[in-house]
Amino acid sequence: MLSRFVFFRNLFKKISRKPELNHYDLNKSVFQEIDVDQVVNSLNKYGCYLGIKLPKNISWKIMKFALSTDCYGNLDSKCGFSYSQKKQAEEKNKAPFSIATYFNVDVLCPVIKRLSDDPAIRMIAAKYMKTEPIFTDARLWWTFAVDETNYDAGKTAGFFHYDQDDYSCLRFFFYLTDVDLQSGPHICILGSHTKKKITQIISLTQRTDQEVLDYYNHEDILTIGGEAGSGFIEDPYCFHKATRPILKDRLVLQLRFATRDYGVLKSSVDPLLLKNIFTHNEVIKYFDVA
Repeated sequence: MLSRFVFFRNLFKKISRKPELNHYDLNKSVFQEIDVDQVVNSLNKYGCYLGIKLPKNISWKIMKFALSTDCYGNLDSKCGFSYSQKKQAEEKNKAPFSIATYFNVDVLCPVIKRLSDDPAIRMIAAKYMKTEPIFTDARLWWTFAVDETNYDAGKTAGFFHYDQDDYSCLRFFFYLTDVDLQSGPHICILGSHTKKKITQIISLTQRTDQEVLDYYNHEDILTIGGEAGSGFIEDPYCFHKATRPILKDRLVLQLRFATRDYGVLKSSVDPLLLKNIFTHNEVIKYFDVA
């Protein structure tokens, strides 16, 4: 509850143990052109930074992983399927999926693990959070193009909200597919990490999108698109939301950092609990036809 207030978040940063920045060798980063101080200044002012970009070979490797690994429809660990099987999986489910996530990606995909340890990413998090950042989770997920009646805003966070990961926290996002207005761009309200109405801070009920929008200037509403590989960094205390893809599916990677790992924001599941939606014979039949 206290972390909702900027005063307590700033106090936490002041009393936290300062990071040892000389541990981060930027020459070993895959983001050679990024200006760390410029990024941190933008985050302090706006709560968001645009301009970080994955090298094409890394973006390609993550996409290859996504296309060769089961994702799980509507976050259900018993609804696994390959992206190429999406149509057949929805037929078996008897309803479209709004979203599908991958589990255990920081273990299964070495490239994602490498990104979570990247010196530039770590230094940005350390300078912004003013303490040693702890990597808490990697999330990779599809948001599917569905009509409005089948879109589940609850599962896709398709409403304005802010997240209380910790007193100090940061998230890195990378699009793995091209994202435009037709494919579910992320929306962030600039400056809202430090500027909120008192009712938006103390209320335990969800505010409506219109209530949130009425408080901020139109120019502070940032709709974030970009080609595959493009990314952005966000303080989750900013108001933000996902939007519904209309024509094209969207694949996103998210890396989360905080000062503690509370063990609640996890995309990890015991592999023994993961089930493919198809039976063994159905999988064989599908590949025989394909």
